[in-house]
Amino acid sequence: MSTWLIGLERRWTMGAPACFVTTMRRNLENELPQDTEQCPREPSPWASIMPTSWPRWHPKPLIILTKERDYFDVRGGLEAYSRLKHIYTLLGKPENVAIQIGPTEHGYSQENREAMYRWFNRVTGISDAQTEPALTIEKDETLQCTPRGQVADVKPRTVFSFTQEKSRFLPISAANQPGKS
Repeated sequence: MSTWLIGLERRWTMGAPACFVTTMRRNLENELPQDTEQCPREPSPWASIMPTSWPRWHPKPLIILTKERDYFDVRGGLEAYSRLKHIYTLLGKPENVAIQIGPTEHGYSQENREAMYRWFNRVTGISDAQTEPALTIEKDETLQCTPRGQVADVKPRTVFSFTQEKSRFLPISAANQPGKS
């Protein structure tokens, strides 16, 4: 979601899209299934760079985090980076776009997270930290909000129930009113 929002939300000042960054061409060549947020519905002159909101990022600082052994073709990540670098250069901000190619498989692994930390720290000047601090992995029981960790056990409302409730307060058009034809 952050990949789209960096292009659409003015308050976001920089971004680090990860994992699925590639070009439409490489996805089609590799015959990869995609999540809906990764495939724009409408044709766009920018559709060869995914997603279509990317040109709206400029000149926001941006680092693309991709992987050498990802099922999303790293060649597409390099092509997307090359195109964005060209756009940023034309806009006079070539230093505002970078790429990190991690050596591992698909995921948000430590080497890519650390590249993001370095990038954000360089851009903001807040810290000169280069590595991720030691992490404490919490036990499942600590993080659970129900006795067994299953929210369904407490019979919560579904997303659909909220939509249904809201729909009851929407006006009914004359054509759809019961008893009218």
